[in-house]
Amino acid sequence: MFGSEIAAKLAEIKRLSNVAATIAPARRSESLDLSLKELEMIEDLLKRLNILANELIENVSAQIKEANIEPAGGQLTSCDHDVVSALLNLGCGRPQAELAVRKAKAGGVPADFEPLFRRALKLIR
Repeated sequence: MFGSEIAAKLAEIKRLSNVAATIAPARRSESLDLSLKELEMIEDLLKRLNILANELIENVSAQIKEANIEPAGGQLTSCDHDVVSALLNLGCGRPQAELAVRKAKAGGVPADFEPLFRRALKLIR
């Protein structure tokens, strides 16, 4: 799982969160008069959100292990930061952009902007 699949799961989490928020709108009174059906729907949504979040965590952790990269491993150079910034400008998330740069560097790509950017972009797609 990478890039677009992670983005799709995050979008699903956001959508489910919005659905849950519309089922149980904030009320001024202290008692929420929710029907049993509404409570069951919220419970189902929360279970699905939990499953999606756990899938994301497991998959990103697996990618980090696969790349033999520690999550907080090594400082990025200024060239690395430029590549990450370019990937962010294209809509990639920061963790995925940094992981792609680290994988590209681990794969022996020269530390120049263009080859590093091209390889990182291929890894994200």
